Amino acid sequence: MPQPLLDQYVSMTDPARAQTVDTDIAKHCAYSLPGVALTLGRQNWHCLKDTYETLASDVQWKVRQTLAFSIHELAVILGDQFTAANLLPISNGFLKDLDEVRIGVLKHLYDFLKLPCLRVAEDAFYRTTDSQHFDDKQWKKWISQRVFMALYVASHRGRSEAVQYLLEHGANCQGRSPVGRTPLHVAAAMSRLDCISLQLNYGASVNDRDTKGETPMSLACHLSHRQSRWQTFLFYWMVKLGTKDPMDPVVNKAFQRVKAGFGSKKENKT
Repeated sequence: MPQPLLDQYVSMTDPARAQTVDTDIAKHCAYSLPGVALTLGRQNWHCLKDTYETLASDVQWKVRQTLAFSIHELAVILGDQFTAANLLPISNGFLKDLDEVRIGVLKHLYDFLKLPCLRVAEDAFYRTTDSQHFDDKQWKKWISQRVFMALYVASHRGRSEAVQYLLEHGANCQGRSPVGRTPLHVAAAMSRLDCISLQLNYGASVNDRDTKGETPMSLACHLSHRQSRWQTFLFYWMVKLGTKDPMDPVVNKAFQRVKAGFGSKKENKT
């Protein structure tokens, strides 16, 4: 890439240009960044690193959202070392950002987690300033906490591919949040049926209570929205009949009875 063209691209993050050229120029810059990185190659990432960090902290959430939705693609372009050192800290920041930004990372969480440098195994080489000083026991605990948080968020968002990947690689579905909730609690509360089924298959307990005494089933009953009530009742029958498979013939039969019962009640009222 000719240097003048690269200089022109990098200058798109200058706030003065947003006032004189286009108010969305930073967003256009963010949108094009993976393509520019691919053209330059990972060996020239240093030419874009400062620009990427500037965009990642832009005051406009649409700019940060654009980066969040493409961070998994940029990770593939840059490879393990640059991803672990430069992209993972930024992705962690995006996960704490506005929902509009956070969803970009969560939507492609499965693709991001598949990267060797981010795998949930204990030999993953990513380190933070603090974790590089951990002994073996502290390191294992730190990894476990990171994996649990990923499983908890993926369960809440219904990212079943990410949930399956994490469980297959040793994530503990019986871990607890500060308020005593397991990933099954949030999956049930949000009626994420695929995530519920996966966790039941990996030994999640339907009887675990949080600090307020709520079980996954009671949360589902309290918090499920009207449009997801059928999923909640299916979960109920899965628990009641002792099966982990939502396609079990007995579960489906019971589920149809529940639906028929609700239908007849509605008809009787009318």
